[in-house]
Amino acid sequence: MPNIRGTIGTKRMNAEPLAGIKGELSGLKNKKVLIVEDDKFLRYLLAIKLEQLKDQGVEVFPTGDTDEALETARKVNPDVIFLDIVMPGKNGYEFLKELRGELQFKDTPVIILSNLTNQDNNERTKGLNVSAYLVKA
Repeated sequence: MPNIRGTIGTKRMNAEPLAGIKGELSGLKNKKVLIVEDDKFLRYLLAIKLEQLKDQGVEVFPTGDTDEALETARKVNPDVIFLDIVMPGKNGYEFLKELRGELQFKDTPVIILSNLTNQDNNERTKGLNVSAYLVKA
């Protein structure tokens, strides 16, 4: 079996998902991160990657639906939230609107993770204080 961590030309290749962003995630030091993602595989990947920062005090709280996420948010008061939009039951917009209605979450950074483009969601996220928008596909 070939080693996927080989080299291409003079560039080093690393096949580990999100391998190059550990330094960029260092701003999460001593933070509580809530993940709201219904896709088990994506939730697992993101949680595993963020848990690599455990030595920097990062705590990760993965949730699979918006009801569980709201309950978890109220318990742990996360410092940042990664939020999927298309969810079964209450969608990400509804979750975010309800979350923003609670004083302690008014300014909590929320990073939207979605298969929908930012252009598709621009109107719906206005006024909801979204920090960043990442397209998954």
